[in-house]
Amino acid sequence: MTTLNRLALVLLLALVSACSTVYTGIVTLTQVVDAAAQDYASLVVQGQTTPEMDAKATAAHDQYRAACAVARDALKAYKAGGDQANYVKALEAARAAAAGFIDLIAPMLTGAESASLKSQLAKAVAL
Repeated sequence: MTTLNRLALVLLLALVSACSTVYTGIVTLTQVVDAAAQDYASLVVQGQTTPEMDAKATAAHDQYRAACAVARDALKAYKAGGDQANYVKALEAARAAAAGFIDLIAPMLTGAESASLKSQLAKAVAL
């Protein structure tokens, strides 16, 4: 393999690695919020929530979904040759909304469940 080919391979791997980090953030964030929503749904089924708490959780999850819709559109624009900074900004907004949802329901979960969700969220936040 020539030096030029090696350099091209290294640059390609660096680009793929950088892109996968950007794409991984939204996938990981979605997985964390889905796990949190399932945990909360279990509490609802067990009758451990109140209608007021359910309304707050629904509103927080709706905010998260709206922020994810913006992030999805920003990701599509980025993939089509747009600015990565716009996507990263939208992803940060989605992460903030996810944190709001998780922070709201965390006190109702066991310590281990809450810690696990917060740890997973912290990993999703790290690009």
